[in-house]
Amino acid sequence: MSRSKASIEVVIDPVRLQHLAALKNEMVVSKTSTGDVETEVVRRDEKGLVIRDGVLNLPSRSDFSCVSPSASTLRDLNTRKNVDFDPVDLKISDALELTIFPFSWDQVQISFDTGDDPRRLLRLRLWYLEWFLPRRPLDNGKLKGVLHSLRGPKREGDTWHVCIDMGSAPTEALTELFHVLASRGVSHLTLGAELDRMENQQS
Repeated sequence: MSRSKASIEVVIDPVRLQHLAALKNEMVVSKTSTGDVETEVVRRDEKGLVIRDGVLNLPSRSDFSCVSPSASTLRDLNTRKNVDFDPVDLKISDALELTIFPFSWDQVQISFDTGDDPRRLLRLRLWYLEWFLPRRPLDNGKLKGVLHSLRGPKREGDTWHVCIDMGSAPTEALTELFHVLASRGVSHLTLGAELDRMENQQS
């Protein structure tokens, strides 16, 4: 079926809001027990240098850090609870079709065909780095409006798979990714399904 951008947001927004509600609740609980919480902390090594991982050499964030007088402990919320809905087929432009299965905001599985054009993966990297920067704070700065991590891409034939922790980034970040990939010739995306695909590939 064909749906508008507004309909895409109707599908995606509840997933994001469920995750953010769980994250805020966990931070409140942790702050009560530890005294202070720092949100969406960039991962660094023992020397304070930003840790970069994966094929695309990307930085990442933890959901929050519990700060005590003696130490700071990084914490990540793992919801693993999908908002239940029937798979949805959307045509979001003349060039791009999207199939959405149930998914969680911190485990967004995306599969797409790229052929052999490496520029498509470069655009993926640039998209991630743009939304990794804290330029769009939420809730009076309590959340940074940023991505947290991207695992992959991992190739199977002509198909690439990535797993993205969308953090506190807005729905706009995800819809922008769809259009970024479409601009590089990707005609169909699958979002969600096979939640453990990337974990199995990384092992």
